[in-house]
Parts: sequence; C-alpha cells; structure tokens
Amino acid sequence: MKKIVIGGVILASVMLLVACSNSEASTQETTQAADDKIVKINKNLSSQLVGKWFLHTDGEAKEYEISESEGYVYFDGEKLKVTETTGNHIHTQTEEKQPLDYVFRLEENKVTVLPSYEVSEGSVGGSLAPIELNRDAVKQVNINKTSSTMAEFTDLIGEWKSEEEQKTYYIRLSLENETEQTLRYVDNLDGKDSQLLKVEEVSNQVMTALTEDESSRYFFDFSEKNILTAASGINPSYYSKKGEDVPEGMSKPIRYKKID
Repeated sequence: MKKIVIGGVILASVMLLVACSNSEASTQETTQAADDKIVKINKNLSSQLVGKWFLHTDGEAKEYEISESEGYVYFDGEKLKVTETTGNHIHTQTEEKQPLDYVFRLEENKVTVLPSYEVSEGSVGGSLAPIELNRDAVKQVNINKTSSTMAEFTDLIGEWKSEEEQKTYYIRLSLENETEQTLRYVDNLDGKDSQLLKVEEVSNQVMTALTEDESSRYFFDFSEKNILTAASGINPSYYSKKGEDVPEGMSKPIRYKKID
C-alpha cells in the first residue's frame, strides 16, 4: 500500500512538471510569434514615406503630404495602421469594421499606393486604381480639362444601382456645366439633396471631384464597362487651411452597375 502511495505521488509530480513545461513552451511560442511580428514591421521603411509627394498628370502636380507616428501612417485624410512590411512594401489598413487596405510600394524617389477593399469569395473587384507619386514637383498650373478629356468620363453620366451590397444604393450623375467642369451628384433617384461637384482630375479612367465648398472629395473609377466604383472622403487641405484638425474616415467603396 505504501508503495502505491509513493508511486502516485511520483506520478503526480511528473504530470505537474510536464504541465509546467508545456505552459512555459506555449508562453515562449507566443512570445516568439509576437517577436516575429515585430520583426516584420520595419519602422525605418515606413519612416521613408514621410514628406511631400506629387501626382503628375498632364504637366500638373497634385501634392500629397504623408506623415508617420507611433505605428500609423497618415495619407490623404486617412489614419492607417501599419500591419506589416515585406521587402519594399508597407501594408496598412483603416481601423474600421470593414477596413480599407493601403499598400505603399517604395522605390527610389517614388511610391505607388495600392488601395483595396475586401470582397466576398467568388466576387470580382476589390482593387482601386493605383496612385503613383514622386518626390519631385513640377510647376503648378490650374486644372483645366480639355473637351476631349471631358469626353473620357461621359460614361459616368446616368443612373447607377449597387450590385454587391445587402442594402441597395443608387446614385445619379449628370453634367451640370461642361465649360466650368461641374457635375450634379445625387445619392437617390428622386433628385433630392443633390450636390454640385467640381471636376478636379481625370486620369486613367479615374475621376476625382470636390464638393462646392471643397470640404469633401469624391472618387469615381469607371475603368470597367458599365461598372462604377464610387467612394468619398474629406479634403485635408480644406481643414488645414482653416487651422482645424483633419477628420478621419472615408466611405466604403461601392460598386454600381449602370441602369439601362
């Protein structure tokens, strides 16, 4: 009987040692995984984004200011969490329930911004038009689209219906004044609460336009036939000129199909 008791004590001790060993190993694995993640975020690489960058189109230069602080990149009014760095790529995303992803690909005096958003499995889309920025600026000139450039986005004119959302959204775009390069935008089919948009830039079948007070910017990607991807966000320069804090956030890009 005494031998049985001693054997039981020894067995219990061995099991306790094994459990402690497994717990220690698990802790070490968790710590190692965290360390590996830290290694994948190259702070020196993300700091190279800081400064002024310029988008060149048709002899014009649109300025972007990029800053970085405590693991976040601030770009075009968005606060982006750095999630990973691989090679010369910096992976970031907005902190939203349905986040937007931004990948910054760094090259010598150049950065390509690749925005995207998640789509359900089997769906098409998800990637927005890349933005190619350079360090050097060119002489600023007024944005003045030619009639031929205006013709590039006439495909936007009409009524559109969302095709991949749980809730159905509508938008209507009409040409307000071709000479002044303005559009009439409304997010319903009744024509209520319309907004006047001033065309800011048209490049590679992507158009940006500012609201009448220039506080917000709309993005329209019409690179797919009869498909329009639209989103909106704040215009950072509007707030910086007024000495106000720049609000965060950008609407989720939504794909629309043209209504025949």
